[in-house]
Amino acid sequence: MANRRETFVIAGLAFKGGKFDGVYLGGEEKGKLAYAGKVEHGFSDQQVADLKRRAEKLTIKKPRIALPHARAFPKAHWIKPVLLGDVEFRRKTKSGLLRHPSYKGLRKDLMG
Repeated sequence: MANRRETFVIAGLAFKGGKFDGVYLGGEEKGKLAYAGKVEHGFSDQQVADLKRRAEKLTIKKPRIALPHARAFPKAHWIKPVLLGDVEFRRKTKSGLLRHPSYKGLRKDLMG
Protein backbone atom coordinates (compact mmCIF):
# COMPACT_ATOMS: atom_id res chain seq x y z
CA MET A 1 0.00 0.00 0.00
CA ALA A 2 1.44 3.38 -1.00
CA ASN A 3 1.78 6.17 1.52
CA ARG A 4 -0.47 9.20 1.25
CA ARG A 5 0.45 12.82 1.78
CA GLU A 6 -1.79 15.70 2.85
CA THR A 7 -1.68 19.14 4.39
CA PHE A 8 -3.11 19.56 7.90
CA VAL A 9 -3.56 22.46 10.29
CA ILE A 10 -1.12 22.40 13.19
CA ALA A 11 -3.40 22.96 16.18
CA GLY A 12 -0.89 22.50 18.96
CA LEU A 13 2.50 21.27 20.08
CA ALA A 14 2.88 18.25 22.34
CA PHE A 15 5.35 18.10 25.20
CA LYS A 16 6.30 15.13 27.35
CA GLY A 17 8.48 15.72 30.39
CA GLY A 18 9.12 19.25 29.13
CA LYS A 19 10.53 17.99 25.82
CA PHE A 20 8.98 18.35 22.37
CA ASP A 21 6.88 15.30 21.52
CA GLY A 22 5.20 16.17 18.21
CA VAL A 23 2.28 18.21 16.95
CA TYR A 24 -1.48 17.83 17.10
CA LEU A 25 -3.15 18.06 13.72
CA GLY A 26 -6.54 19.20 12.54
CA GLY A 27 -8.37 18.43 9.34
CA GLU A 28 -11.65 19.51 7.83
CA GLU A 29 -14.64 17.41 8.78
CA LYS A 30 -18.16 18.54 7.89
CA GLY A 31 -17.02 22.14 7.48
CA LYS A 32 -15.21 22.30 10.85
CA LEU A 33 -11.71 21.57 12.10
CA ALA A 34 -11.52 18.20 13.81
CA TYR A 35 -8.66 16.35 15.46
CA ALA A 36 -6.77 14.28 12.86
CA GLY A 37 -4.08 12.82 15.11
CA LYS A 38 -0.64 13.48 16.49
CA VAL A 39 2.55 13.22 14.49
CA GLU A 40 5.70 12.40 16.46
CA HIS A 41 8.18 11.39 13.75
CA GLY A 42 10.07 13.11 10.96
CA PHE A 43 11.15 16.31 12.72
CA SER A 44 14.67 17.69 12.41
CA ASP A 45 16.13 19.74 15.29
CA GLN A 46 15.84 22.83 13.07
CA GLN A 47 12.15 22.15 12.36
CA VAL A 48 11.43 21.71 16.08
CA ALA A 49 13.17 25.00 16.89
CA ASP A 50 11.23 26.77 14.10
CA LEU A 51 7.89 25.36 15.30
CA LYS A 52 8.56 26.37 18.91
CA ARG A 53 9.55 29.89 17.82
CA ARG A 54 6.44 30.31 15.69
CA ALA A 55 4.17 28.82 18.37
CA GLU A 56 5.26 31.39 20.96
CA LYS A 57 3.48 34.10 18.96
CA LEU A 58 0.37 32.00 18.28
CA THR A 59 -0.46 30.67 21.77
CA ILE A 60 -4.13 30.35 22.73
CA LYS A 61 -5.75 28.89 25.87
CA LYS A 62 -8.26 26.54 24.25
CA PRO A 63 -7.92 24.49 21.06
CA ARG A 64 -9.78 25.59 17.98
CA ILE A 65 -10.30 22.05 16.79
CA ALA A 66 -12.88 19.53 17.96
CA LEU A 67 -11.17 17.00 20.24
CA PRO A 68 -12.32 13.46 21.04
CA HIS A 69 -11.47 13.84 24.75
CA ALA A 70 -10.16 17.19 26.04
CA ARG A 71 -8.57 15.53 29.09
CA ALA A 72 -6.35 13.41 26.82
CA PHE A 73 -4.21 16.48 26.03
CA PRO A 74 -3.05 17.84 29.43
CA LYS A 75 0.38 19.02 28.28
CA ALA A 76 -0.68 20.47 24.94
CA HIS A 77 0.45 23.93 23.91
CA TRP A 78 -2.46 25.08 21.73
CA ILE A 79 -1.87 27.58 18.94
CA LYS A 80 -4.00 29.49 16.45
CA PRO A 81 -4.65 27.17 13.50
CA VAL A 82 -2.64 29.11 10.93
CA LEU A 83 0.40 26.87 10.40
CA LEU A 84 0.02 24.14 7.81
CA GLY A 85 2.01 20.95 8.05
CA ASP A 86 2.80 18.54 5.24
CA VAL A 87 2.32 15.00 6.56
CA GLU A 88 2.85 11.57 5.02
CA PHE A 89 0.85 8.64 6.42
CA ARG A 90 -0.24 5.09 5.59
CA ARG A 91 -3.98 5.55 5.84
CA LYS A 92 -6.76 7.00 7.99
CA THR A 93 -8.72 5.00 10.54
CA LYS A 94 -12.52 4.77 10.35
CA SER A 95 -12.68 7.64 12.84
CA GLY A 96 -10.42 9.79 10.61
CA LEU A 97 -7.17 9.56 12.57
CA LEU A 98 -3.85 9.19 10.76
CA ARG A 99 -1.98 5.88 10.87
CA HIS A 100 1.84 6.02 10.99
CA PRO A 101 2.18 9.74 10.25
CA SER A 102 5.54 11.37 9.49
CA TYR A 103 6.13 15.12 9.43
CA LYS A 104 7.57 16.49 6.18
CA GLY A 105 7.62 20.22 6.91
CA LEU A 106 5.61 23.43 6.95
CA ARG A 107 3.62 24.38 3.85
CA LYS A 108 4.90 27.95 3.60
CA ASP A 109 3.54 28.22 0.05
CA LEU A 110 -0.05 27.97 1.38
CA MET A 111 0.29 30.28 4.39
CA GLY A 112 -0.55 33.95 4.12
